[in-house]
Amino acid sequence: GIADGCNGLELYILYIGFLVCFPHTTKKLFVFAITGIATIFILNTIRSYVITLLNINGSSVSEVAHHYIFKIIIYGVMFLLWVKYTRLNEKNEH
Repeated sequence: GIADGCNGLELYILYIGFLVCFPHTTKKLFVFAITGIATIFILNTIRSYVITLLNINGSSVSEVAHHYIFKIIIYGVMFLLWVKYTRLNEKNEH
């Protein structure tokens, strides 16, 4: 099975928790929440698939991919989504 830390739930909570800390309209929050959760879900599904393939093929890279490479990718994408969200808020304030 997939461990609790790998199922993406904590990532969803972290992502949405950041969004609600900034001034926003309900519509914008909803759009960014759905977009972000869908993006995280897709990335996490791809991550699980690739790690499974690496493990099946006995690749020595599977542990590094699991613990480092994919975390950097997922947190990097979340960061970029947060930056876009905060910049949209800045544009609306001016």
